[in-house]
Amino acid sequence: MPKRKRGITGDAASRREAIRKRERRVVETEEEAADCQLWHNVARIEERKKQKNKGIADCQTRHNVDSREEPRKKRNKEISRLAVMDNVRRKKQKNKRNSRLVSNGNNDREKTEETDEKKQPD
Repeated sequence: MPKRKRGITGDAASRREAIRKRERRVVETEEEAADCQLWHNVARIEERKKQKNKGIADCQTRHNVDSREEPRKKRNKEISRLAVMDNVRRKKQKNKRNSRLVSNGNNDREKTEETDEKKQPD
């Protein structure tokens, strides 16, 4: 009787080896897919962080612009208020001057009439 061979030989061995290779490839592919998914998630999280930070930066920029504009607006408002007050003061002075000139003109006429009356004998 021939000696019995130990282990798997021939076609069965190569078949088992092919199965192991396929299983290894499947496991590697699954690991690669998991890694790819992980990187995709990380990239998505990073993108969200960038968008959030950009939104915060935009908000801060608007706040800073508003903060700079506010004193400028106050100053402009004060300048316009002072200009209006100055215009009112000038109008009052002009009216006073005009009223004095008118009253002085009337006084001059009255004086002229008085002197004319004095000069004319009745």
